[in-house]
Amino acid sequence: MRSKNILVTVAIGFSVLLTACAPRTTLKNNPTTLAGRGEPSITDEQRPSAWIYIDGHGGKFTEKEGVNQIQWVIEDPVSSTPTFRVEALPDLLGTPKDFKCVLYTYASEDGSNVGYGIAAKEGTFKVGYDYPLLNPGSDFVVRIAGTEDILDQIEPLAPGSYMLTAGVENAEMGVKTLAVSYFTVGQAE
Repeated sequence: MRSKNILVTVAIGFSVLLTACAPRTTLKNNPTTLAGRGEPSITDEQRPSAWIYIDGHGGKFTEKEGVNQIQWVIEDPVSSTPTFRVEALPDLLGTPKDFKCVLYTYASEDGSNVGYGIAAKEGTFKVGYDYPLLNPGSDFVVRIAGTEDILDQIEPLAPGSYMLTAGVENAEMGVKTLAVSYFTVGQAE
């Protein structure tokens, strides 16, 4: 019995050690710094401190005519019912619990255009958690852009390119930032 307790204690200690040693987003280890844009900032849109992953895919920053662009472009195609996850720099944002975004068609293969507003209910958002983009759950309100019409969920996205522009906020600290991701939905599954 005693050896079983020792094994359980060792296993718990090992899992705590792994959790404590897991990589975390820091001022030196984050997409903005790694892209050569310098240290992230909550006030400089060219050096974001939050990033939106789609279906687990990260993006890369782009330039246009030598000018850094704000958007993070995800090159790998994603599913028509993608998930999204926000990662934020705790050094600047603490633990943001508020999230609002708009999802728009950038270019669709079938000519369709979508526009939706998605907002987490105050204080319920979790950074680092994968949410279904089209049906994020009861802690979110989904609206057709430009209206007050509330939807239970969004239909699967047609093949094409989309833009997700989000505001991530930590109201307790009085800080917020912007994150923009472009992504492409592959052919219908």
